Amino acid sequence: MAKLVSFVKTIRNNWKKSIFGCVVVTYGLNYAKGKYDCHVLMAEYCREALEYGNISSSGGSKIRNVTVFVNPAANKRKAKKNFDAYCAPLLHLAGLSVTVVLTKSQGEARTLAEHLDESVDAVIVAGGDGTLAETVTGLLRRETGRSPLSKRIPVGILPLGQINASANFLFSDSGKDIVKKMGEATMSIIQEVRKPVDVIRIEQLEKEREDQRPVYGVNGLRWGAVHDTYAKRDKYWYWGALREYMAFIFMGFKKDGKGVTWNCNADILYSLPCNGCSECYMSHEPTKRKTPTRWWQSFVPKQQSSDAQKIDYSKIKNEACSTLHELSISAVDMTLETSKAQDDGGDDLEAPYLKVSVGPSSISYLDFINRGWQFIKGDGAGNVNTFYVKDVKLQPTIENNLEGAEYWYYIDNDDYEVKPIYIKLLPKRLIMFCQRQVAKSVQPNVI
Repeated sequence: MAKLVSFVKTIRNNWKKSIFGCVVVTYGLNYAKGKYDCHVLMAEYCREALEYGNISSSGGSKIRNVTVFVNPAANKRKAKKNFDAYCAPLLHLAGLSVTVVLTKSQGEARTLAEHLDESVDAVIVAGGDGTLAETVTGLLRRETGRSPLSKRIPVGILPLGQINASANFLFSDSGKDIVKKMGEATMSIIQEVRKPVDVIRIEQLEKEREDQRPVYGVNGLRWGAVHDTYAKRDKYWYWGALREYMAFIFMGFKKDGKGVTWNCNADILYSLPCNGCSECYMSHEPTKRKTPTRWWQSFVPKQQSSDAQKIDYSKIKNEACSTLHELSISAVDMTLETSKAQDDGGDDLEAPYLKVSVGPSSISYLDFINRGWQFIKGDGAGNVNTFYVKDVKLQPTIENNLEGAEYWYYIDNDDYEVKPIYIKLLPKRLIMFCQRQVAKSVQPNVI
């Protein structure tokens, strides 16, 4: 009893040191628990990957060749380290032949994809949304004829970047645990669980060069004050985890054109979503590649040809498809997004669509902070107008074109100068690996 009383007195007399010691011990225990949980999780993924590798090798299957584009600068230069620790071991255990290419500069992933060897079985992007957009742009720029490369070579995304909106959609059941998300992303590649994904094509209406080519995106386009501020959040790095929130507090004082676009004024010309008709449908029938033969496939009944179910879109008439609608907007921000697997009001549409959301025409300082913080949390509420389109011509009207003013679009979180552009939806143009729950009815190719 005397020892207990002495201990309590010591704690009371040295309460500052005691509190500091408790904080250190608590942090250490949480850190150790996190490391242990990570070790257990990776051990489970390794066992599963090894099982796939053993089945594949025992069945005499052709080794799958995958090319990985790693952006070592992504996520504050942590991407390469995380790839080597959490993704590469699983790929090797599964028996894949892995070719790793490190990108050295912005835009290099696009160039590498444009010159990709067509014999590869998959392309893997180890980075964030920016690296993925570059890779997709490179793949789609080289498409010719009736055999799109993007429909023959699936693309995998390993969420190693700072912004991973695409991975958050494809691996939505992984939660916020980044190690689990990396593991699920890698296992989806090993298991070959795939999903067709919509892509947008963006072209300048007033081309500065004859050889200017379009860019492509998977998520969409953003424009306005909220997105300018979010893009500059790292300027406030000294606020640590609060830098995103503090950015909206400080950037709210900026004037239009001085890093923030308060007036998104534009004339919009758009057409409504269409399921496919003689006006808009473009046939892209991929050349059938000879897929690796699995030992178990001899016991599976062959699928019947689906030629009888094909629809001749050249005979379908839809006058609404070619009807153009005009709209003038004046807002503090706007977004244009591909359809996602969420209840956003567009689920009633049978046709593929782009969702256009227009914010308020003006906003107070406090409302701007609130809107920005909602955006950080993933809440898109507060839009004045939302509608759905198939394609759209966006003609910005910048009233006060001040010297040194900066106005930017953000296409998959990469910045592009504000200019008149044409945005077109390419439905299901890209095949991506995803979580089994997201793929829904998609049948995996192994076990």
